This record gives sequence, structure tokens and C-alpha cells, in this order.
Amino acid sequence: MITDVHAHYFPRLYIELLARITERTGQQFGGAVRTDEPADIVQRLQRMDDAGVQRQVLSCVGVVPYAEHEADAVEAARACNDRFNDLVQRYPGRFSAFVSLPLPHIEASLRELQRGFDQLGMAGVTMSCSVFNRSVAEAEFEPLYEELNRRAAVLFFHPCQNGICSPFINDYRFHRAAFRRDHPDVAPASGQPGTVTASEPSGAAECDGAEALLRHGGTRLAGGIALRLASLWRRPSGHRPRLSRFVAI
Repeated sequence: MITDVHAHYFPRLYIELLARITERTGQQFGGAVRTDEPADIVQRLQRMDDAGVQRQVLSCVGVVPYAEHEADAVEAARACNDRFNDLVQRYPGRFSAFVSLPLPHIEASLRELQRGFDQLGMAGVTMSCSVFNRSVAEAEFEPLYEELNRRAAVLFFHPCQNGICSPFINDYRFHRAAFRRDHPDVAPASGQPGTVTASEPSGAAECDGAEALLRHGGTRLAGGIALRLASLWRRPSGHRPRLSRFVAI
């Protein structure tokens, strides 16, 4: 049986709620506003059948329920997880889902993690590799890893596009090729070997019960850089960067 563990899903109610909380429009969330419409679900199932995929494990990675105010983050995370659970219950043989957490609020995230596992029966937890430009390898996130380890749970990491907060990367729009310093894509793209490397949570050595899944493990590096260079070179000559600026990459 083929199981697709990298399946984005953005229910309309969740997107609208997140747009209100973050004061961004739904169109700024990648246009993924109606993916729980009946026609979209039918198309999703048809594509799964065409590809021989029996089950998808859904996640909202890329449009995460993170908010500065805890109440906003909790509301968004609960709405996301409840909508995911609705689809899982409708098609129990075709879908599972990862729990989304109301980060950066650790205690609230632990409560939602417990609800997701114990009440909703979800398959694991999903996290971005960065939360408001804070690495999830920081010590403040360790209680989450400890609980995941205790449960021997699956943790699905997904990169974000903050360009490791580096002008060298962001000024040239390489953020899609280099997601952040916790992700293996960016180590060779840093231009400063040894200063930008893959890392892991400081407590990971003790977390031998949990299993981590990391997406886009280098898959966008060559293609992302090549496409970005081509895009830059199509600019008027006065706006092109000097080619020597890319030697380090």
C-alpha cells in the first residue's frame, strides 16, 4: 500500500480564520482557499487513485496556525485539526492527519497535541522548521519533543521560506531554494561553509522513541537555484547582479 505523507490540505474555514487573525487575505495563502470543496475532494481522490495512492496523511504545512497571541493560535489550531478530522471521518480508509500546534505557545501546544492524539486519533504532529524566525532546535521546544518521544510518535517537519534570515539569500530571492538553517537544503547555499549547517534539537539524542520525517530533503536545491538565476538574468542589464556574487553558491 502506498501512503503519501506529504499531502497539503487547506480547509476554507481554516484559511478564512487565519486570514482574519493575521490580517492577510486568503489569496496570500497560495490561493489554497477551497480545497475542501466537494469538487476538490473528488479530484483529490481521483488523483490518488490514478497514482496508486491508498492513503494520504494530511497536513497544513506552509499555512500553519502560528500566531503571536495564544488565543488566536489556539483557535486556529483547533479549527485546523477539527476540519482535518472531519475529512478523515468521512473517508477513514483514505485519509489520516497530522496534528497542527498553536506555536510558539508550548503549554497550549502540549494540550492540543494531547487532544489530537487522544480525542481525534491523529497520526502524528507536524511542525515548521522555524516559528517566527525562531529555530525549533531551540531549548524552548524541548517539552514537545519529550512528549513526542514518550508517545513514540511521528513528527513531520516541513521547511519554511524565510531564507535563513539572510540578506545574501533573500535579496536575490533564493528563499525557495534555501529554506532555513535547520534544513539540509541551505548548507551548501550559505556561501560560508561551516557557518550554516543542519542542526537538531539539543535534546534529540535522548529522543530515541519518536520518529522524524523531513520533507524537501535537497530536492529543490539545484532546480531552485537554476530557476532563480535564470529569472535574474532576464532582468534589464542594469538590474542584474554581478555573476561573481554567485560564485560561493
